[in-house]
Amino acid sequence: MSSIFKQTLVGISFFTSVFISQSYAADQTASIHNIQYKRLSSPSSIQKKYEKKGKVYLYIGLKDKEVDRILDKQFERIENFMFVSVLTTDKNENPIRDVNGKLILESDDC
Repeated sequence: MSSIFKQTLVGISFFTSVFISQSYAADQTASIHNIQYKRLSSPSSIQKKYEKKGKVYLYIGLKDKEVDRILDKQFERIENFMFVSVLTTDKNENPIRDVNGKLILESDDC
């Protein structure tokens, strides 16, 4: 994979993350979710290399309990994670909605 292609991917990821909206986080497809979760739970050798260089990956719209599990299992890597628009879920990991039907997200404050 060329250096320019990698930089483009990083740029696209950053752009998407900066302009993320609540509706996007709620409506992301299962494939995007699966890619993010796989990156968290089973990082590739290339990802590990970037993490060692201090790269931070943004993860968007994951469920709160998924984030908790990853933080427990991948504690040594947490400095390379940033979670935004984390969905608050019930005990069965179903997203919780407010009285207006909007998904309840955890705070994105850093």
